[in-house]
Amino acid sequence: MKPSLLWRWGIVALLPFLLAACGGSTSTPAVALPPQATPPPTPTPMVPEATYRGNPPGYWIKALKDNDEATRREAALALGEIGPQAKTATPALAEALSDKSPAVRRLAALALGAIGPDARAAVPALIAALRDPDRDVRQAAAAALGEIGPDAKAAIPPLIAALGDDAWNVRSNAADALVQIGSASVPALAKAMSDRDWDVHRRAAEALGRIGPEAKAAVPALIEALRNSDGDLRGKAAFALGMIGPGAEAALPALTDALKDPNEGVRQMADFALNRIRPR
Repeated sequence: MKPSLLWRWGIVALLPFLLAACGGSTSTPAVALPPQATPPPTPTPMVPEATYRGNPPGYWIKALKDNDEATRREAALALGEIGPQAKTATPALAEALSDKSPAVRRLAALALGAIGPDARAAVPALIAALRDPDRDVRQAAAAALGEIGPDAKAAIPPLIAALGDDAWNVRSNAADALVQIGSASVPALAKAMSDRDWDVHRRAAEALGRIGPEAKAAVPALIEALRNSDGDLRGKAAFALGMIGPGAEAALPALTDALKDPNEGVRQMADFALNRIRPR
């Protein structure tokens, strides 16, 4: 005899209670999932090699040794255009500073400046280039030393000497380079304040002002310069003291006296300096 439909539905209805009483469960059993795999690391994108006219630095390094001057000029120009990514060319460019062509030498110096601090190995060759017979080469060498920055501190004495170069653009770039080298230049610049050459001591004072607070060690030399017979130097010394700021407090008496200087420009710079060192 078949069980009735009512009986069968009753059993189904009671089934959860019967399972619970026996410690069972009506929930679907959990399925163990495989451990999640660690995703692979994202690959670092490849930086394409820098090129000039489709050619990488290696091509232009080889071209620097070509017998044709025009090719060597283009090679030096190309490496400068590539810039810091052409740092492997530093030895070849340093050698090119002795090229028989002034144009190649100038472009090689400019390329080393474009490479920047990574061209530090070329500092000795650039120092030698500050004595090049061609003023454009000297100018480029001074600029390159500035772009290399503090790592070019071995060039400080020859750059100080270059402040008295016959060519104004060399003098200007030498002063800029000393500022870019930074605080290591301060002792030599302070000493240059007493140089007999008007352009040397004037540019030294300007450079100290541009270095600013880090030129504090030059304060005694700048105070002395406030008593110089050259009114332009007195004004630049006062300005430099102002740019040094509170670190130039020892100059306050001398700057106060400079407010009575016969040169109006000196008086203005002294007032500027006093306000910077000890704001009212």
